[in-house]
Amino acid sequence: MTLGGLGGRQPHLILIKAIQLMHPSGSVPKVHINKYRFPKNRCMMPWVIAVATAFLMVLGGCRQDEGPLGLNLLPAVDGVNVFLSDTFPISMQTLREGKLESQQPPRLAAGEMQDEETGNARVGFVAQLRLNAENIDLGDTLTGDSLVMILNLSGFYGDSSSLMRIRIWEITEPQSADSIYYQWQAPKTNPQPLGEALYTFSGNAIAEVSEPQPNGSDSVFRYGNQIRIPLREELMNRILSVSDSPALANNNNFLNFFKGVYVTAERVDDASRGCVLYFLGSSLRTGFNLYYRTAGKRTRFDITMNSQSARRNAFFSDPRGSRAAIALNPDSLQLPYALVQAGGYLKTLIKFPGIQSLGGGRTVVVNKAQLVFPVAEGSYTYPFTAPERLFIVVADSTGGNSTSLMPDLLEPYYGGEWRDSSYSFIINRYMQSLLQGTTPDRGLVLLPGNAIHSLNRAVLNTQNSAVRKPRLILHYTLLPR
Repeated sequence: MTLGGLGGRQPHLILIKAIQLMHPSGSVPKVHINKYRFPKNRCMMPWVIAVATAFLMVLGGCRQDEGPLGLNLLPAVDGVNVFLSDTFPISMQTLREGKLESQQPPRLAAGEMQDEETGNARVGFVAQLRLNAENIDLGDTLTGDSLVMILNLSGFYGDSSSLMRIRIWEITEPQSADSIYYQWQAPKTNPQPLGEALYTFSGNAIAEVSEPQPNGSDSVFRYGNQIRIPLREELMNRILSVSDSPALANNNNFLNFFKGVYVTAERVDDASRGCVLYFLGSSLRTGFNLYYRTAGKRTRFDITMNSQSARRNAFFSDPRGSRAAIALNPDSLQLPYALVQAGGYLKTLIKFPGIQSLGGGRTVVVNKAQLVFPVAEGSYTYPFTAPERLFIVVADSTGGNSTSLMPDLLEPYYGGEWRDSSYSFIINRYMQSLLQGTTPDRGLVLLPGNAIHSLNRAVLNTQNSAVRKPRLILHYTLLPR
């Protein structure tokens, strides 16, 4: 299992972008209690995994025992009374995401989706193309043959049968791999595309290409997972005209000459649901192949996207006519559903009204706290399947996404994976600190794990749903006064 897209930097950066959230009012929970005896000498969970590499291994591996947290806080007696309740009120409100950094993602995306749940959403990517050497001289007596944009596919999301129009645009403003870009920042481009092609996704498509060889002959090569888009002769001739000039002397000069590309993909048929195409975030197979002749000999010059290239995804959304438009209304707390969508679009604020009254003034020791979010039946089938993973962050003082990590995030029991048509989290440490009063009761924010390189979404049942309601399943102990 992969992380599903936490961004091109440290994984937690995707989880800490702030916007202002609303605080729904709450009431004291009505708790129904089952009482049982907890056995003596039960084993503890493995302790915190403190380094990021171990964190990645934990998230990608198998789930571990979800043993209780609070036994070390209990009195040293031969057995203690432990209570169980799963009837706590849970408030869920759909919100728009605020600023989310989208630079250097793990994969690039281009596409458009039309979905009755979330409306219209689009994504395109911006990328620099760079020289693979310095002081390039293409030769004498140059004659252009063709210029092709190569896009190296890595997958799709949505309706793969949708016919998409892929366009390549030349950007007119410089990009920097060290700069911060937000998900809604579109680049400036020339008004006419450099080239376009119609495309329907196929995982088995093979392109046969006649490639020039060093001995002067051509050989046919078969390329898989490629989209090849012919570009305008004007750009081909422009590149040939700067052979053996300062423009091809180094990458700084070349990026002043040609600042990069913006790749978009739109539905050809407005009745189709559309899809998002995924491309490798860094690949020497992505970029320009310029075929030309020098001194009668056919050859190829490559300008590619490499690990030094600035690259980012840019997202746009329009919820009009969808259930998201209703959910974004301030009165949405009464709805039976809430929404989460990648692309820096939708997230859900979670609160537990009245939870701090639990115990009636007695100290509460949390043994285990499990939070389960069922996904609405029928909302996660093809073509709009649910994300592989969701994440939870703590809301900050303004109601936005906190810059502090969720206290349970580095624990092997944390969860968040798509499983049995729901998402389940173990939040022992958070709930203990909330009930102890060391964490302010500002709520939690539920986010997609692949926020900056996808448009996938989840429709979650709320407590207003007729079936499969969200649950906070709390095992806890009340200490003597």
